[in-house]
Amino acid sequence: MKDNALNLPSLRMNRLARHKARILLLCFFIAACSVPFGLLKAAKVGSGTNHALIVGINGYTQWPALKSPVKDAHRIADTLAKKYNFSKSNITLLSDKTRDKPTLINILTAIEGYLGELNENDNLLIFFAGQSFEDDDGETYWIPIDGKKKSKLTWLKHSTIISEYLGSKAFKAKSLLILADSHFSSKLVRSRSISLTPYDLRYPEKILEKASRRSREVIAFGDQHWPGSAGTDNFGLFTYYLDKALNENELEIIDFENLIFDENIFLPIQKIAGVRLVQGRLRKTKMDKGGQFIIARLAPAILIDVVESTISPEKGYPGDPFTVTARTSTVASEVYFNINNKKQPMQGSGTEWTFKGNFESVGSAAFTIAALNRNEQSGKTFAGTLAAIKKRAEAANVLTASVTPPHGRLWRRQIHLCSQNRPTGPHGGFAHR
Repeated sequence: MKDNALNLPSLRMNRLARHKARILLLCFFIAACSVPFGLLKAAKVGSGTNHALIVGINGYTQWPALKSPVKDAHRIADTLAKKYNFSKSNITLLSDKTRDKPTLINILTAIEGYLGELNENDNLLIFFAGQSFEDDDGETYWIPIDGKKKSKLTWLKHSTIISEYLGSKAFKAKSLLILADSHFSSKLVRSRSISLTPYDLRYPEKILEKASRRSREVIAFGDQHWPGSAGTDNFGLFTYYLDKALNENELEIIDFENLIFDENIFLPIQKIAGVRLVQGRLRKTKMDKGGQFIIARLAPAILIDVVESTISPEKGYPGDPFTVTARTSTVASEVYFNINNKKQPMQGSGTEWTFKGNFESVGSAAFTIAALNRNEQSGKTFAGTLAAIKKRAEAANVLTASVTPPHGRLWRRQIHLCSQNRPTGPHGGFAHR
């Protein structure tokens, strides 16, 4: 492989040193009670909404199929939503398994949409795992799921994506980070590494100040996707160590550069694959102002209980409607009504939720209601029973009666009854006997 890497920053501290730094940071904040306002001000300046476009492709039609990128993409999306300040609603996931597939048009539409959607306080992370290509001129490309082997027009050219979208003035987001498990041309990247590390006792305040400025960063594997193995839990090599860094990070806030260029993260990648990660800032843009893309670790998600539920009515005939309400112990992300092995979402928000359905076949059916937190974990569920009862036959009133013949022995006489309330047969009429 051609060495297209830029000089990497010096080795980041190992996990033990990071743990020590965290303890020192705690001591610093306890002692330095005279500067909380500055830190709070920096936090306010550095705040923003994080968005992510996550792409993973396995099943190509004209390119060799891959095994792990879909799994990689879903794992990174899941980790960002559960462990860091990325809302699920702000994560766009395109993979073989999603409804919207990672086609050329869908990926470009998603990127183009961010031009009008994001403002100066927003941040965008783009993750790509799949086939990529580097031509003889050093141009690099991502291959969408519908990319044709012999047509570059069906590929995603990195220089075009940058010039027309991510590096243009129309892209107003504060921070951009491209995390690519793929080729990415060093011609598009300007070498620049952060000098600040978590060793600095003022790291939280300083990194928040940096996060208030614009940034256009790239961290890429720098070669074809390296497949998963038993040693990487069948995740791709790049994703395995990226996810490891995200899950083992102990700092409340951290920038991606320090997160990934920890010696326990990037060194194994380079040693196993024989590559050098591509790292730096987008070259052909004036939008980078030396900022940093930072992420904040979320507090552990508490379990949410369903504390109360009402069913109205508790019994009904098949086909009749019923309404279930539920109240949760705290704000829930999702609440589900489970009956007859069917998991159905309830409507609502906060702590008040409702489900409307219809009684089914005659008999009793047990149900449960479960509330999920952001990690899709449930607390105490509510259990109950719905009963569909058999509809009783309608009563028939006797309106007329006759005896034939009117006189004679009882056993020879026939009694005719005529009912008006219960029609019989497809032609109406009355029930007679």
